[in-house]
Amino acid sequence: MFELTIPKAGFPPGVINILSGAGSVGALLASHMSIAKIAFTGSEAGGRAVMGAAAKSNLKIVSLELGGKSPALIFDDADIDNAVTHNSINFLRNSGQICFAASRVLVQEGIAQDFIKAVRTAFEDAADKMGDPSVDSTVFGPLADKKQFDRVMEFLAEGKKQGVEFIAGGERKGDKGTFVLPTIMLNPDVKSRVYTDEIFGPVISIRTFKSEDEAIELANNTSYGLGSTVFTADVARALRVAGKLEAGTVGINSAFATSQQTPFGKSFPHSATLLRSSLTLTSCRRRTQAKWHWSGERGRWPEGLCAAEDHSYQYECASTCEEVMLGGQAANIN
Repeated sequence: MFELTIPKAGFPPGVINILSGAGSVGALLASHMSIAKIAFTGSEAGGRAVMGAAAKSNLKIVSLELGGKSPALIFDDADIDNAVTHNSINFLRNSGQICFAASRVLVQEGIAQDFIKAVRTAFEDAADKMGDPSVDSTVFGPLADKKQFDRVMEFLAEGKKQGVEFIAGGERKGDKGTFVLPTIMLNPDVKSRVYTDEIFGPVISIRTFKSEDEAIELANNTSYGLGSTVFTADVARALRVAGKLEAGTVGINSAFATSQQTPFGKSFPHSATLLRSSLTLTSCRRRTQAKWHWSGERGRWPEGLCAAEDHSYQYECASTCEEVMLGGQAANIN
């Protein structure tokens, strides 16, 4: 469908090309000498391979989006109903298969019991609305394919083996398809894979915290940094905590949303996380390069080009800058 809309949007033939295929196609793009910029969405191993291919070819610019394990911080003064909605129904959108979904839920001890009870009920209700996507009453569908289903089930099995408490779900739904029940894990070990690694399914973990500092420490204890969410009635606290969270985007009292005006994600020295979203203006600029035009001519320039009011400094300031597309092509791998 996207390919059919390209000519209607006014793009000349050949400007946008769509290639489909397995990893071998991405490998060819990443190593191609005529491609100057490449964006990759996938696993950390795949991201390392793309960067390696870029380095071995023409040192093309690379942007990576390698997953997320975003935190949601819920303080004692938060609106519980609102927090439950955003951490249940909104989280389960697309059955949890969203890179920036807040799958690590951190709740302050004062409201923990009430929140856990309410979100458990919401997850159990969501299970009843999971099924065949072609049925009108279905709200939540299956996982993308058998491979992803097996991966999620392996995480759940590992959590059970480690003694993690499951208060909802933890099993497949039915005996057909790739459906996994909406799942809540309570207080998994902070070093366990079910807590640290992206599961990419309808699974959240809940841990409690005592203080604001502890919440921030727990939230930042990750190699990912796509986004985060803060739930509180205290505006000063919301802004203070948001400023200390190591994430590219922070939602306040709402699941955060990406914006074309801002970068999406944050780069970490110990993990090749998302550097820029392919949808933001910042990313568009990463597909261009600054090009300076300098002139030593002393003649009078058009009004507004030179900052000096009396045009006496034209020689020093008579330069303009434009952004031009990078030579070669730009490619996205998903």
